[in-house]
Amino acid sequence: MSGFFAYRLTLQSMGAGYVEPEKKTVVSNRNINTEFKKIIEYNPVAPPEHIYLKKLQHEIFYTTPQIRAVRSSISILHQELDYKLRPEAVLAMKANKNAEYWQGFTGSPTQVGNDTAAMITRIENIIMKLKYKPLLTDLKKTQSLLMEGTEKQDVLLLWQAHKIIHDLDYFLINYPVTIKTGEGALQNSPNGPKQYWGATTTIATN
Repeated sequence: MSGFFAYRLTLQSMGAGYVEPEKKTVVSNRNINTEFKKIIEYNPVAPPEHIYLKKLQHEIFYTTPQIRAVRSSISILHQELDYKLRPEAVLAMKANKNAEYWQGFTGSPTQVGNDTAAMITRIENIIMKLKYKPLLTDLKKTQSLLMEGTEKQDVLLLWQAHKIIHDLDYFLINYPVTIKTGEGALQNSPNGPKQYWGATTTIATN
């Protein structure tokens, strides 16, 4: 007896009320990244020249006595947004305002201090350490985008906030970024350190 007919007999022996288990759809990382790029309107641009970025970085460092704390805080904030806005999260949040991923912004009883309000407070602490006006403008805009994106549950506004922090971290405050051996996935991801969005006021885009 072939496998197919044996399978059909097994179903019949279970009775007419038997419901065949639902087949799970496996979505590949490639498909997720493709849909992610469509949603965020993936459009990185060429970054400015190295000499320009280092000169700008020097100007900011010179006017910021607590630059080490700023560098650390920007990096941590960027990592947090990277995680909260990873491709599968963005897809779910775009499709469903009740998606669990939204709790990373709207908050939940089990995630105290892990929401937009907490991120805005951390950005405010960074602002207090800075004097460079264009950088202050970018950080205040980030705060506004995070607040509006959370209130409206608009993931694209949150993504705009992320792009600003991404550029400030990878192409200014902690520039240049060093990729360790074995981190090829990060380097080649649709949101890795190769991508420059041209999203800030601080960094002039070519």
